[in-house]
Amino acid sequence: MSVTLASGADWNLRGTRLCMMDPQEEQEGEGEVHPSRWSRTLSFLNNQALRTIPAVLLFGLAFGVSQPVYTELIKDRVCELVLGYPTKECEHAKSLANHAHSDAIRTVASDYVFYRNLVMSLPCVVLSQFIGQWSDKYGRKVPMMMPFAGLFICGVILLFCAYYPIHPVFMIVASLCAACLGGWMMFPMALFAYIGDYTDNSNRTVIMGIATGAQAIGTTLGLLSGGMLLQSYGFAVPFILFCALLASAFFYVLFFVKDIAPFPLPLTFQWSTFKSLFVLSNLRDNLATLRRKREHNARLHFALLIVTVLISATVIDGEPQIFQLFVEFPPLNWNVQEFSNYAAVLGAVAGFFMPILFLIFKRKFGMKDSTIGVVSVLSGIVCAYGFAIATEAWMVFTAAAVGILRTLHAVSAKSILTGGVDKHEIGKIMAVTSSVQAFAPTLTGGVFLNIFGSSASWWPGFCFAVAAYSLLFSLVTFCFIDVDRRKQQNKSSAA
Repeated sequence: MSVTLASGADWNLRGTRLCMMDPQEEQEGEGEVHPSRWSRTLSFLNNQALRTIPAVLLFGLAFGVSQPVYTELIKDRVCELVLGYPTKECEHAKSLANHAHSDAIRTVASDYVFYRNLVMSLPCVVLSQFIGQWSDKYGRKVPMMMPFAGLFICGVILLFCAYYPIHPVFMIVASLCAACLGGWMMFPMALFAYIGDYTDNSNRTVIMGIATGAQAIGTTLGLLSGGMLLQSYGFAVPFILFCALLASAFFYVLFFVKDIAPFPLPLTFQWSTFKSLFVLSNLRDNLATLRRKREHNARLHFALLIVTVLISATVIDGEPQIFQLFVEFPPLNWNVQEFSNYAAVLGAVAGFFMPILFLIFKRKFGMKDSTIGVVSVLSGIVCAYGFAIATEAWMVFTAAAVGILRTLHAVSAKSILTGGVDKHEIGKIMAVTSSVQAFAPTLTGGVFLNIFGSSASWWPGFCFAVAAYSLLFSLVTFCFIDVDRRKQQNKSSAA
């Protein structure tokens, strides 16, 4: 099929070409040949959206490798260069659990993590508002590659910080370089928009679950690898691996992920295309997508879900920022390797079971996305309360096991959002969602990290209790949408 770059109309038609047929649609018409289960499975596996999974794995690996190492490097440089403690006392992060000045190190390190989150999020909030509308017209490939380039530059700067005793403020500068090209937020935005282009209601949630599970598995392996490399070789080697993973992801998307804009692009097309990125009409179109009147209270549902995504990203996605500080100080006193092992086991289990759970919920029990959201948020609330009162390792593992479903509701929310808009609006609605998610680390740092720093001496898990209460809004939202959608379905059936 020919592609018209000036308009998204032609290429949007291909979005459902490789999608698995909706079982209800198979029953329509007389004399039709119904596809067998095997043919439907092959159609599902051939879906264009699944070609992004290797890039998702590489992205998760890079994220996982960098996170614990970055935090440990911050703690080390704060201890040595900001607070001026002797080098030997700051050489290993694990010694900080019994350090006489651990409270000061923890407080200052939390401040630097907050500044890093602020710098990493605000440019992404602005950039995603322009890139969403632009990607609806010119494709998702460039927005998927940009973050890899920015994070690669960030990794090179961090590598210098690892080799030389450089003030931790330069680590924040490194994060700014990454944020200006999309940071950690733009790739998921473009990914979910890309999945929305090639899926329908019969397979959208499952494929989004597969992608999210792949990222969780990649992050898990990265956390495990990063912790082991840090213990064995110091700070530099994990950042070298970080850069290699990002370069691999960049070239994989470049050569193996198909999109509407062919590569290499003519220089004239490149200039006219990228010049149209920063125009105010992109912002107006995003707002118009949210304000557009829709049937069955969909506009209200979208507004509530966007707030839910913000809460989820703040509480659940931001959890590792707090959790590592939480477990590495009294009463738990874990070292970085113990934290990495915990994160590896939890991430592997969650990543492996996420697509399986979505398949069971959707195919076996016929659960709606909103119902899955209710179950998931309940899991998250119980998990957060468990962390809040944890004083022993077994309590942490028990709470984590109960909360194995807590990340599903974010996928359900995105599935409802992308499924409720037209094909040419997917990029816009994902841009708004991405902006919300990009802003979430600022809330995590501004609220939960400050709560943790202030309450750690008298209740280390108090911030998780606050998180549990925050998730009550998400629970009410999914319950309302679930009930409202069932009422609309019953009315339609009666009519």
